[in-house]
Amino acid sequence: MPTLLMNPGFWRLLFALVVSVMVASPACANHFATVERITIPDARGKWQFIPVTPNAVRIRGDAEEPLTRGMDLEVGDRIRTSTARVQVGLNKGEKLNVSENSLIRLNERSVLQLLGEVYYRLRGNFSVEYGTVETTVEGTGFLVSGPDPVQVGVTEGLVKVRGSEGEVAVAKGETVSVAQKGNVKPPKEWTYKEQRVALKRTRLTKPSLELGLLTYLTSTYRHNDPSDDLQGTFMVRFITRTEVLQFFRLGADIAAGTAGSYLGYKASFSLGPEFALGRWSLGAQVVTELERHQYGGTGNYKALHTGGLGTVRYSWPLGDRWSLEGEARIGAVDGFVINLGVGVGVTL
Repeated sequence: MPTLLMNPGFWRLLFALVVSVMVASPACANHFATVERITIPDARGKWQFIPVTPNAVRIRGDAEEPLTRGMDLEVGDRIRTSTARVQVGLNKGEKLNVSENSLIRLNERSVLQLLGEVYYRLRGNFSVEYGTVETTVEGTGFLVSGPDPVQVGVTEGLVKVRGSEGEVAVAKGETVSVAQKGNVKPPKEWTYKEQRVALKRTRLTKPSLELGLLTYLTSTYRHNDPSDDLQGTFMVRFITRTEVLQFFRLGADIAAGTAGSYLGYKASFSLGPEFALGRWSLGAQVVTELERHQYGGTGNYKALHTGGLGTVRYSWPLGDRWSLEGEARIGAVDGFVINLGVGVGVTL
């Protein structure tokens, strides 16, 4: 190491690397959003995923370009939709669902909404300007539509809405109507029926249902059975994830596999919540497992185990709906259990 540090070539190389990173940083900093999904209606009026459409464009300066799935967006870019709906992904799993006939400008932690409707699902400080009406949040889900009056409806968290002549706080399950000129009226209840009708206009498709098929290698440490401390099994798991609320899913899994070195099988059912953090998902599950096998050549073993597991899953997109899934599960089910799995998933 001392010889390396005394080598002038090492320091020249290090200096070149530092300079290249500094030069590249501004360009990287501008890229902060991605076009994740695009849908258009088919002949039957059902919204279908597509990779590219001229019905939604990115406007950068004076240049217009049709949106494509995976397109990078920078600060200052504008998105205009006609007969298309677009989902834009920000950091930390934040989403913007842009309805048809809308126009927005992307700024640093803010959006200038010029036309149409957008449903925002956010985690940090953010603001939305629609004419003279400004909406500020610290992580929530809300819908903004207009142009006059501007309607703001909140599905999660608390939103502050400021008009030209006043400010009001709007909580979950409330909506407010704000004229571009005039007093800000008190919020009122946003009924379930009204929410369903309003959010339907920004929903890309029906509520998300994720299905997956993964194969696992499992190790179980049974401290209460010294003769069988470590047992390795191979399992196939079918997973389902249904979106219930913003960033929140309910998971239900079934699995079947070998019983370690014994002749027999294991089958299990798991149920629990899951929280989505971008491509990462964190969850907890209650597990019921049936184990049957032979031992000692003649004996039969049958048992029903219950326990709990924590889960960490990563999804790598392979297309509009398909993804590569990797998951780790750790907990206690008749012993200390570690699961490592890989497979494919699809969003319906």
